[in-house]
Amino acid sequence: MKFASLFSGAGGLDYGLEQAGHELIFLCESDPGARQVLKEHFPGVRLSHDVCAVEALPDDTELLVAGFPCIDVSRAGLRRGLDGQSTGLVRHVFRLLQVAKDRNRPVNWVLLENVEALLDRADDQPPAIAFVVQQLMDLGFSSWAYRVVSSAGFGVPMRRRRVFIVASMHGDARDVLLSQGMQSCPGSCKQLFEDNECYECHFETLKQRNSNENVSFAIDMGCAICRPGEDIIPSFTTANDRILLLLADGRTGMLRVEDAERLQGFPEGWTKPCFPVTVEGVSAHKRVPYKEMDLETHSSRRWQLLGNAVTVHVARWLGERLMHPYAHKYRLAQGNHAMHHLLKEGVPETKQQVLKRPNVWSFITADEIQEAAIFSFKESREFKRAKLHEIQDVEQLAGKTGSHTESPGAEKSSSKSSHTSQDKGPASDSEPSAITPMKTGERPAASGSDSGSDLKVYKDAFQARMVKKIKKGLVQSSSKEKVQTWEKSTWPKSAWWQNGMGAFAVKRSSEYPITCPYQALDDFIEQVGRSPSAEEKAGYIHRLREKGWDISNDILRRMSGSSMDIASKSVEITRLKGIIDDSEMVGAIVWVPEPLSGIYWPGEVLDPQHMPLGRTLPKDALSKLTPEQKKASITSLDGMWDTKEFEDSEHRRVLVLYFPINTGKWQWHHPDDLLPWDKHRTKYEKEAHAAIKSTKFKYSDLLGHALQDALESHKVKQKKSSLTTDKMRQTRAAAAAASVDLKSRCGRCRTCMNAYVGTKRHDCLTQRMTASALGGHAGAQLAICGENAIGARIAVWWDGDEEYFEGVICWYDPVSTEHTVAYDDGEIGMHRLWQHDEHIVIQSDIEDWPGEAAAVRERLKKAMQEPLTGTMTADEILNTKRASELASRMPIMTTYEFQREENVRKIREKFKLFLGE
Repeated sequence: MKFASLFSGAGGLDYGLEQAGHELIFLCESDPGARQVLKEHFPGVRLSHDVCAVEALPDDTELLVAGFPCIDVSRAGLRRGLDGQSTGLVRHVFRLLQVAKDRNRPVNWVLLENVEALLDRADDQPPAIAFVVQQLMDLGFSSWAYRVVSSAGFGVPMRRRRVFIVASMHGDARDVLLSQGMQSCPGSCKQLFEDNECYECHFETLKQRNSNENVSFAIDMGCAICRPGEDIIPSFTTANDRILLLLADGRTGMLRVEDAERLQGFPEGWTKPCFPVTVEGVSAHKRVPYKEMDLETHSSRRWQLLGNAVTVHVARWLGERLMHPYAHKYRLAQGNHAMHHLLKEGVPETKQQVLKRPNVWSFITADEIQEAAIFSFKESREFKRAKLHEIQDVEQLAGKTGSHTESPGAEKSSSKSSHTSQDKGPASDSEPSAITPMKTGERPAASGSDSGSDLKVYKDAFQARMVKKIKKGLVQSSSKEKVQTWEKSTWPKSAWWQNGMGAFAVKRSSEYPITCPYQALDDFIEQVGRSPSAEEKAGYIHRLREKGWDISNDILRRMSGSSMDIASKSVEITRLKGIIDDSEMVGAIVWVPEPLSGIYWPGEVLDPQHMPLGRTLPKDALSKLTPEQKKASITSLDGMWDTKEFEDSEHRRVLVLYFPINTGKWQWHHPDDLLPWDKHRTKYEKEAHAAIKSTKFKYSDLLGHALQDALESHKVKQKKSSLTTDKMRQTRAAAAAASVDLKSRCGRCRTCMNAYVGTKRHDCLTQRMTASALGGHAGAQLAICGENAIGARIAVWWDGDEEYFEGVICWYDPVSTEHTVAYDDGEIGMHRLWQHDEHIVIQSDIEDWPGEAAAVRERLKKAMQEPLTGTMTADEILNTKRASELASRMPIMTTYEFQREENVRKIREKFKLFLGE
């Protein structure tokens, strides 16, 4: 087919379609660097600069493809949706399709691509996918289908999930997108690929491994939201030039842009023409001077194009399916569930009439029919009873009229009865009627073909009613598989719509449409790039801890290497003596009855009346308690009740966290249900080991990890030290940091006081500081003390000088959460001590802080009495009328020196307020 491309980018979608045999006739891209790439690889193809300026598509366009911008729907953005200036440009796709239709040259096929977040709801609004599919239906397309597809399923070690939408004017979009790979690999890939596994089987093998010795890791050092990828590279973004590779063969370094091109399916050097950007005209034919070639900028531009590109392997598969759209047929099977109500989201009421359900049976799938069929239809009772009621109604009507002829009264009664039956339910108008209206004087046929027809109609109506009752929960279903309720946060991962049938969600939809041999990460990477700096390593580790991740010792060992550097110090868990201790953060270790396994399971107690330091209850935990249990278990902050009155009550509850720590499982228990760890350890540990050895026990691995975590946590509580205990301290620190709700608002920091930012995705600075402190960051231990940290002597690492400088904390700003440090060499600096890029060494004990704080105040008082000499303040430079004259007398200050003087002036003003002057 001849196809036109909008929002072409680096041309990944177009390159894959060309490989499949399609002909590219039109391109549209606004980025000048991307246009240079397109001109290089698609010479002679018409290229437009602005989609808003395109009046119409070429007349011979058979397929329109568009990977429209994702920045306004991305989970990393502000989620403006279709109101954003970038994602909202998708409206031009539908404008051009409408123009082609008005010219009697409609485009038969449409292929759209975007990020998985296109299916997400933001701010309780319908997802952007709802607008897209509604526009396709309004344009007259007979079918559409969408599906989340992962690039890893095509054999490349890269985790990249994207939503692809296919629509057809006359064909069946399901055949193109949903007819292949709807179920997971059954495990036969080894026989197909000579002992090589597909990605699904390879991933399952990784989960069952005993060590990380033969596993490669890929770390996005610019993003701490996700954990390191195991034998796979995290999804590219526009700033993914900071991916660190820790390969199984021992190689360590950053991912090169050339390997990133191969991951996306491009030949090496595909994006090289993107920089330097040349303007059109005569200068476009001139050679660019070498001095204008900025290698760092060049690499950044290439990464940006690759972050927005479509994987060529996926595009080629889609092109092959579009080349032969009917080679595979989609079969309606179990797991398809009606989602017609989702299409009405955000649609005006005037348009909702168009979306009326065609009939009951078009929205009943195979598994639902099976559910209804289990209720047998009893003809001897149900059908005869219906006929009896029908005869009685006719006789009563005949008795009222006194004759067997039609009358106006009979017609009126019949219409009233019909109207009443239609008001019984919302879908009664679409149900087949079990009783056919009869004229007055007629008798129902007792036998013959009419009786058989009535019996069939009544059977259909019975089955339809049973389907509705099952959906409403009025009848218990016998099927083991329940219909999944729709999530409130997103649309299903795969769905389709067919004109005349309706919209359905595909419950069992694999992200891997075809089975391909998977290439391990260390086999794919030919050469690694530069080694990361120590500061980059340390910053990444601290960001992980702030987000609550706990990374393995193998990753830390590979990142740190054999040399001792600043990154090794970032691994250490620091606790401020006298403020908080790891042993005080551990609750009581107990044995608790676990109903699923049937044995006593190790757990940790969180008593709301005596919470360990730095610990909080899990989210929504209090909602599981009754009002009586809350009064007996939780201390009243406002004095409404006295908890001591309920101490021995049967409503008393404590929360138990089940080990292992990373499971996150918890449950409320009465204190009498719990048994002390030490007192009953011999008995229940023996039973646990016996269960682990049993072949019938399903939770052997989980229970083994639970015993290990409980034992090490108990050692931490007893302040014992060992290698395994230190690892447990790191694990518990990460879990404590993860329990902090970063979206909770303190109302005091800069983020929370911002009316716009405070309600959006930005995290509260105070909560981030708390999470960093619980994670073990040294500077955060001081930061949570606020003004009480004044007087603390610390050493701060400066990257530019590559050494520590000593000083004393002398001021705290709760709005910016910054501490001011007066260095011994006379410099003054403001720091967010809790941030990941701050490396702090605490040099004084907490008992020495008040005395040092008093000395700091005395020194500041003397400093305030001495006038400034040698340089000018910002106010003097801006307000004096003799600025030019004074500037000639004073030494010229650089931008850095000017900013430093400005900071000194602001700090001194704060000190004046602080000292009461």
